[in-house]
Amino acid sequence: MLSKQEDFDRDVKRVLQEVNGEEIPLDFLVDIEQRLDQLEKKKKRRVLVWFFTGVVLASGLTFGLLRGGASSKMAVKTIPQKGSNSEPIIKVFKQADTYKKTLLRPTNPVQTAFAKRSEVTTKMVVFASPRNRAVAKSLRKNQLDLSQEVLSIEHSASDQTQNAIVETRQDVPVLLTEQKTALSPSNDSVKTESPIKNELTKEELSPAPKIPEIVMNTDLPKWTHSFGFYTGMSGVISSFQTDDPAFLSYVGTTDLLKYRELRSTQERSTSSIDLSLRYRMAKKHLVLQTGVDFFEWGEQIQYDYSFVYDGLNRYSYLSLPVYLGYRQVFHSFEWTANIGCSVGHVLQQQGRYIQPDLVTLALENARAWTATGLAQVEFMYIFDRYRFTLAPSYRMSLGNVVNSAFTKNRYFSFGLQMGMAYQF
Repeated sequence: MLSKQEDFDRDVKRVLQEVNGEEIPLDFLVDIEQRLDQLEKKKKRRVLVWFFTGVVLASGLTFGLLRGGASSKMAVKTIPQKGSNSEPIIKVFKQADTYKKTLLRPTNPVQTAFAKRSEVTTKMVVFASPRNRAVAKSLRKNQLDLSQEVLSIEHSASDQTQNAIVETRQDVPVLLTEQKTALSPSNDSVKTESPIKNELTKEELSPAPKIPEIVMNTDLPKWTHSFGFYTGMSGVISSFQTDDPAFLSYVGTTDLLKYRELRSTQERSTSSIDLSLRYRMAKKHLVLQTGVDFFEWGEQIQYDYSFVYDGLNRYSYLSLPVYLGYRQVFHSFEWTANIGCSVGHVLQQQGRYIQPDLVTLALENARAWTATGLAQVEFMYIFDRYRFTLAPSYRMSLGNVVNSAFTKNRYFSFGLQMGMAYQF
């Protein structure tokens, strides 16, 4: 035995030495670790699946038991028993019948018995089950004979009331609407009270009269505001005055005709640069405008008689205009007719004119302030909030612009302006 044990130990030691001498491959170890991890995950998944399945089964079983218990309780509460007492039923509907008792007040035992029986039968109709409704047809005949039974219980009102309660407990009454037509008391006092009840019912059911609503249109038209810049050119024409008696006596008739001819032929029209800043308000067909205008008066001179002179008289003014207009709108187009006036202050006022002696050239000054009449027609294209305008215009001086002893000049002009405005 000892020898065998020693041989076994020797073999074990040799095997262990051989095993210790060999190294385990890294791929083998990694593969083993992955397999172990997958095994643990499978175990965890199985545990979760069994746990979730158990929770679902337990919840369904509990819900089914609770639902069955609740339905059994509701069935017990809703189905009345034949042997139960009638007093709790009457107490439940005590408040509901308060209004009916105040309207129908019986004055004798017959009315009292009839009222009690009608009240009990109307209360019991709520507790009628589908099983008991099958016997409702047999009760209709009994309800038709109710008026005869009321006459027979005149001397025993209390006994008949108890019998009526017992009978109504054993049988199921018909619907409330059918009872009201069959159970009509024959007493005069009840008949007099029924119209009152009908009137009260009509007052409750009849809807309140509708008061017609007066719809006021409060959307008044609003003013639209815009601001724009306009520029253009105009032709200026001058006119001079030579019919003054004092002037005629000083010059004489012959020199006057020559003076007039010379000025008419050698003073020519000129042009003016027009600039405008306009603020515009419009509502419906009404238009109001104001702003600042820059324009010029004057003439081009080419004197060639006793001397030769070539020059230009130009009087520039800065004015404040006021326009009143009427407009019409057609989709994206609009036209406006404006009239107005302006008061302007002179910026450049000196000019030169030939004198009545026809040999002298004198320096003349225009007035510092001048008034001007305006007329204009605007043709406008509207794009979003922008307004593009083309406007023929007419301007006329109100009074003499140059008003000296021998020179009295007035001006008027025709022009065309264009520009753009922004509505805000």
